[in-house]
Amino acid sequence: MELPYLKHKSFQQKNRYSIFSTYNFNEIYNQIETNKSNWDFIEVQKEIITALEIIFSDLLNQASNSRESLFLEELLFFSKKILVNDLIFFETKKNKVNSIRSKELDELKSKGHIDIELDSRVVDKILNLVSSDIDHFRKNVKLGKTKRSDLQINSGYKIFKVCKLLNSALKKSLALDTLSSYMNNKYEVSGCSIELSHQDATWWKSEYYENKPRTSYFHFDESLNNPKAIVYLSDVDRKKGCLSVCENIENFIDISPLQKIIGRAIPYIGKSKSSKLLNEYDHIYHQTFGSKAFRSDFSKLPVELMFNSHFGWDIIKGSSLEKKILENEKLFLGKKGATKIFDGGRLLHRGGLVQEGERIAIQVVFSKKQSFKLIRKIIKKIIRK
Repeated sequence: MELPYLKHKSFQQKNRYSIFSTYNFNEIYNQIETNKSNWDFIEVQKEIITALEIIFSDLLNQASNSRESLFLEELLFFSKKILVNDLIFFETKKNKVNSIRSKELDELKSKGHIDIELDSRVVDKILNLVSSDIDHFRKNVKLGKTKRSDLQINSGYKIFKVCKLLNSALKKSLALDTLSSYMNNKYEVSGCSIELSHQDATWWKSEYYENKPRTSYFHFDESLNNPKAIVYLSDVDRKKGCLSVCENIENFIDISPLQKIIGRAIPYIGKSKSSKLLNEYDHIYHQTFGSKAFRSDFSKLPVELMFNSHFGWDIIKGSSLEKKILENEKLFLGKKGATKIFDGGRLLHRGGLVQEGERIAIQVVFSKKQSFKLIRKIIKKIIRK
């Protein structure tokens, strides 16, 4: 099935850029990702980044104004950053950990997600720890403050304590061992966010398409090396913003490595305070294509590059792609303590779209475990300064 951008009326563009070649970018990336050939990190990094730079050089020569040039320059910058992070991830993944054999590991490899039940005592400890914050979120809702930033905490001592409780519980249940075997590196909970999702929140409702698709907010995460988990702190049914996933999307839609790199860079363009495009685009929170100017610049990209990692909003309502995604959507329903660990960089997913009531949950991020040697080196550098 085709991606929506060539047929979607919001992305029509008569004067698209063209590229002469993808310069073997996709072939090189596939070899690195699948580790089918012995590759030298420095040499391959140079080769694939050069290919990306030549592709953008071709595009920049076709830009018709300064805004288009700035768009392409930022897109190249963030695409290179994401690409380098991918290469580092694939390189470090060569280092084998002591892999466990389990049904859960097989399931994570085949489906990209696993379900576990967090110990009820741990859930109660977390709820007691953050009860005042949840009360504050509810007060914000009554005041009409329903942005995600108004209804979450993701830093401070309480979050540190929650991460510590999660690491201990997930280690005890062997979930961390399963995830570490899947990622080929030692992994641990590195951060989390306590969030209240409410029926009055509208951040996920697109205002820029006349016919809103039923696939809103389906997306891939920008990072490959940071799998995630969601822990329900309240009972969640299909109307309370349950997480849902769509497995094996590659079976019915073809997205090349080059498109995936571009798609994961797209959400960053024109959003940093230092960006020269910040005022030009004036992005709507979480919805990149809410900016008409941005849609126009994106729409000039050649088909070989067109993709947005948060493409659920961009699906054409009533299309076969919308139908296929919804047919393959799996809802994660559960009681307080239900937990799903998933590979958000590869698994299409969405959540938090509450239709009735509220949902309280922990959004969890995993990262490679930092060695004490590395931590000591960092501390020594700080002391020297």
